[in-house]
Amino acid sequence: MDLVDSCKDKLAYFRIKELKDILTQLGLSKQGKKQDLVDRILAILSNDRGIWAKKNAVGKDEVAKLVDDTYRKMQVSGAPDLASKSQGISDSTNVKLKEESEDSFQMDKIRCLCGSTLPTDSMIKCEDPRCNDWQHIACVVIPEKPLEGVLPTPPETFYCEICRLNRADP
Repeated sequence: MDLVDSCKDKLAYFRIKELKDILTQLGLSKQGKKQDLVDRILAILSNDRGIWAKKNAVGKDEVAKLVDDTYRKMQVSGAPDLASKSQGISDSTNVKLKEESEDSFQMDKIRCLCGSTLPTDSMIKCEDPRCNDWQHIACVVIPEKPLEGVLPTPPETFYCEICRLNRADP
């Protein structure tokens, strides 16, 4: 059984909590249905996302180790106990972890119209301080005269489509 199949079998037993824990450690989005979370983890293990793994210094082996470690914890303690044990950490540690995850969530959230959460060199950030979404420039900035292979120049201030709707500024 290869690495992807092994992880796929283990991920099937995970609850949303365990999937989100792994995604947090990988710095990926934790939003979506259970299958979306599983697919996001499996995408890193497949050859399609090898670029992501190299860019963020997280290889397939590290992801497989995270999945394996989480699976072993579930087997040793039983799934219902895993949630309660992780909450048994001291309050100061809990607060620190919560602050760190909130910071990384606000700073590194990639939500693009194309559906990809893969970071590239050509990204643009929404100006709304409550949003902080990053999107691919090629997906959201449409030039008047498109040129093949040339990125459009980003506007001075950029609001994502959701923030434009909220501001009533289509």
